Amino acid sequence: MLFDTNELRSGLVDKFGEAVIYVQDLSSHSYEFIINPTYQLCVFNYLLYEQKWRFDKLKNMIVTFQPGNELCEYSVVYELSSNFFQNKLKLLLPVWFPDAKVFSLSNQFKAAEKLETELSAIYKVEFMVKQSRFSLLKKRFASMVNL
Repeated sequence: MLFDTNELRSGLVDKFGEAVIYVQDLSSHSYEFIINPTYQLCVFNYLLYEQKWRFDKLKNMIVTFQPGNELCEYSVVYELSSNFFQNKLKLLLPVWFPDAKVFSLSNQFKAAEKLETELSAIYKVEFMVKQSRFSLLKKRFASMVNL
């Protein structure tokens, strides 16, 4: 069975609004679209946990260069798959060099840590770890105790 990109797009737009996706890049032929960097973690959590799609496997992650595309001349491409669908979903996340920073997906996908390490070494992309409220409170408490 193949997933429907129009259903996927409408689900994301209903959940997060039009700003989540750069609309012109969603096509039912390529199964890829560009996501707004500010919605990166929200989109991945939505695709993994909140809906029936269950895109739970990160198959590949690469940095691409598309000259002439002002929207995302450079982008990190995530290739996701699911046990429920035969086709793969490609998400493009724009990055700007020399200070390329994106959030790490190592908490969501097992394969992410290795792929992120490789991209970091080759392209100098910084993968930031978003800290939970609990870990922030834990650090604050530790600093108060050490005073």
